[in-house]
Amino acid sequence: YNPSRAAAAGGMISTAADLNQFFAELLTGALLRPAEQRELTTTAPTGTPGVDAGLGLARYTLSNGTAVWGKDGGFHGYHTWSFHTPSASHQLTVSMTVALNNRPTTPDFLATVATAFAPPKATEH
Repeated sequence: YNPSRAAAAGGMISTAADLNQFFAELLTGALLRPAEQRELTTTAPTGTPGVDAGLGLARYTLSNGTAVWGKDGGFHGYHTWSFHTPSASHQLTVSMTVALNNRPTTPDFLATVATAFAPPKATEH
């Protein structure tokens, strides 16, 4: 099967590590000039609480107050979520095989994995 039948959906082959590296460079300003970076991170409300959209990226504010940037997408039998803190100090990319229309929504997925983005708790002495 040739996934390029779905236009650009099959045009890129990468690993989770590749996506994490790309988003780290994108979000920390290594790929764009400052004016372009501001354009990238300028968002508008989507109508979904805690979700704003920009130029190809979405910003989700998690229940713990942490903002993560990223994107999700998929094609016949798989789905990928790739989300990152603005400094890229916390990154998570997950690809999974899924049954048709039987995958978590992005807000549900992020709610499940929100602890991966939580700031470390102070320990009591």
